[in-house]
Amino acid sequence: MSVVVVGVDGSGTARAALREAVSQAAWRNASVIAVHIIHIPAAMGFDTTMIDFEALRAAGTATLDDELESLAEEYPDGLPVEIESQVRLGHTGTELLSFSRSDDYDVALTVVGSRGYGGFRGLVVGSVTSYLVHHLDTPLLIVPPEASDA
Repeated sequence: MSVVVVGVDGSGTARAALREAVSQAAWRNASVIAVHIIHIPAAMGFDTTMIDFEALRAAGTATLDDELESLAEEYPDGLPVEIESQVRLGHTGTELLSFSRSDDYDVALTVVGSRGYGGFRGLVVGSVTSYLVHHLDTPLLIVPPEASDA
């Protein structure tokens, strides 16, 4: 079965992307993989020994659980598609890209918000979205911010 991969970071645009991913998956008779990626810098000399990775994973799991719970409330008769959630550590763009390059998944579509919680509010498209535009070999759907988030 094919899958629709969606990046979820708790932002409004990611929330809209999750809803669009469900819609796209239902239309394509696919399932959804909702992914929260905890960005770990790969800079030379960065000491990761002081990072509590389990606490980061727990926070990422809580973010995904909250988003999926909120989504489920919109479907009183049950979600129209299967949703698998994953928390990963690494570079956000690379981790999302890895699904389409893996033999384990038949990625029909990757869905992301136009920008998430990055530090540059004035950008129209965030750095992860830009990375995917330039590197992804499968279809990409970029969901713009909702009017309340603009």
